[in-house]
Amino acid sequence: MKKWFTTWAQAHVDATVFSKEVEDITFQTSIKMNISGEKPRIIWSGRYNTEDVEIKQAIVIVRNRLYELTSHGNSCLIVSKGDQLICDEIDVIVEKGEEIEIRFYILKGKLSSGNDLIKTNKSIQGDYTKTLNFEVNNGDEVLNIKYQPLMLLSRVDVYSETIKAKSVVVFGDSNTFNSRWTIPLQKKLSSYNNEISIINMGISGNRLLRNTGYPGYGELFGEAGICRFDWDVMELENISLLIVALGGNDLYQPGTQNGPDNNELPTVGEMMDGYRKLIMKAKLKGIKVVGCTIYPFGEIEHMDEDRRKLWMKINEEILASDDLDCVIDLSSVLMDKCTGELKKEYESGDGLHLNDKGGEVLAEYIVKRLESQKIINVER
Repeated sequence: MKKWFTTWAQAHVDATVFSKEVEDITFQTSIKMNISGEKPRIIWSGRYNTEDVEIKQAIVIVRNRLYELTSHGNSCLIVSKGDQLICDEIDVIVEKGEEIEIRFYILKGKLSSGNDLIKTNKSIQGDYTKTLNFEVNNGDEVLNIKYQPLMLLSRVDVYSETIKAKSVVVFGDSNTFNSRWTIPLQKKLSSYNNEISIINMGISGNRLLRNTGYPGYGELFGEAGICRFDWDVMELENISLLIVALGGNDLYQPGTQNGPDNNELPTVGEMMDGYRKLIMKAKLKGIKVVGCTIYPFGEIEHMDEDRRKLWMKINEEILASDDLDCVIDLSSVLMDKCTGELKKEYESGDGLHLNDKGGEVLAEYIVKRLESQKIINVER
């Protein structure tokens, strides 16, 4: 039996503070397919756009062949303000592990809905949707190509066998968004010959209970997790597992310079109520839910004794929850037992974020935990 599966997606944020009018620009990005399937379809989002955006032309390149993207047969795609656009299916089979290239040309428009998850995005002056080439050459120098956050593109679905494919969403903050452990997790699970896609729906600076706005950054830290959950998780296709790794910023951000007021520091009960909202929604759709304890913090003056006690109490409640199918105790893996802080060998230097070593260690622990609890079956 075949069904639609989301194989890649990104959580959109309101980037209005950095948005500007673009003219005569082709955007390009490459996306790795972690699930084999047929009839891939591309979905665009104008959730935070301030106006409708017209994509004059869009293509997908698979194995050096160009496929035109259409909506109801039309090559001109209109991404409506506050809405999404699902393109027509593409008549091609994609294989696990291969990359597809997506390009779209905008003659004129203001883009403010997107994110910065993929680091291979490029843009170039002119329409490059009718050629494999994506360079303007002046001798050996490539001109006019620059790095851009990925706007408008929301997700990629494929039509695949349900017995083989599994889509797993990780719902989190910057420690999810920066991919330090989600990419190793994808590699470890993929190495077992599984059709598993880890879908990173992290947003840097995101909180579980409240929106976060900092001067100069607008709403780049996203809507509260309990608000964005329906759009970012529930609308994806055939998600079998949800990993919730969100909550650290609810404790850290209140009272920081230019940040939310201290009165936004949550109680244990408020945090657990927030988690339950996500869990219940997911389970109504048949999605298994794995809860993660909140990451330990490093040596940060702002994280005083009272906040650390609150952090420990919330983690104790998560560990004792009967609502979850499994708990990943991040603290037991990442915390220095002597200091109660994030191990220095695992942190990036700011006391908040994991480095590559920390990400690898965490990914390995998560795989073992999921296997031991029979949450996900892997074929070695």
